[in-house]
Amino acid sequence: MEVKNIKHSKVKNTGLLFELLVRQTTADALSKKADDVAIKLIGKYFGNGKPLNKELKLYKALTEARYSSESKANDLLVEIIENRKTISNAKLKNEKYNLVKEIKEHYSLDEFFSNKLTNYKELASIYLLFESVTDESSALTPAKKVQCKHTLIESITGKSFVAQPVEEVKNETLDEFRKQNDDLRKLTYKIMIDKFNEKYQGLDARQKELLREYIYNVSNTNQFRDYVDEKVDVVKEELIQISPKIEDKSTRIKVEGVAEQIDKLKKGKVVKEEQLVQLMKYYELAKEVKKVAKCPKGEKVNG
Repeated sequence: MEVKNIKHSKVKNTGLLFELLVRQTTADALSKKADDVAIKLIGKYFGNGKPLNKELKLYKALTEARYSSESKANDLLVEIIENRKTISNAKLKNEKYNLVKEIKEHYSLDEFFSNKLTNYKELASIYLLFESVTDESSALTPAKKVQCKHTLIESITGKSFVAQPVEEVKNETLDEFRKQNDDLRKLTYKIMIDKFNEKYQGLDARQKELLREYIYNVSNTNQFRDYVDEKVDVVKEELIQISPKIEDKSTRIKVEGVAEQIDKLKKGKVVKEEQLVQLMKYYELAKEVKKVAKCPKGEKVNG
């Protein structure tokens, strides 16, 4: 039997399918889809006892584990790969086929899979290693297998096998992102959905736009960083313009202090979640102080 080299497949990667569905739940909330398709698909295919749930736990074990020792990271990798052999390939294949079929019925596959994930490299490495031990008709080259293992060990330990400043920054960012465990991340998305369903009208246009940019471009670090930096400058200018018109001295001093500190949101190559939340608060602050700012007759505060 001819053995073929394994190639990564997005439609067969359990970890990637789950992450994209979680991302889709938020996008659905923003677009006010009433049927909550993504949430239902997650419950249907990733519920307790489901084959995909079993494999997903193995993905999560590798993407969320943190060890300082490379030997421990390697031991975990070996154990997880062995554990993967106990899950039925036939059941997984059938479930993935049905899941993707249902996704296709409700979403454009091109758009669904176009969303980039910060841990894509790790998810792809896990898929390739799992396939290499469960599919007898396919195999990884020795070099590719070593590369996949090193990718995961670097992620688990936060240590790069080749010291490069850029990679260190990237790993630090991934570590920060993954400090949120799976349950907390799902809870965060659920809270966002509930808030959009119940209080969507409470957000102004700028806040809605910021959330849309975050959801669709959070993995496109350069584009979203540029977007946030631009908006930070806009809010800062607004606060500087408003502060002299605030009669209450205490409030004026606070607003001036915020204007001096807001540039901190431009720090780092990647926009962190707390920076996003802070910018949302600054938007709200600018909106509120405009209501109390005293303007000369006929003059308007920009924004």
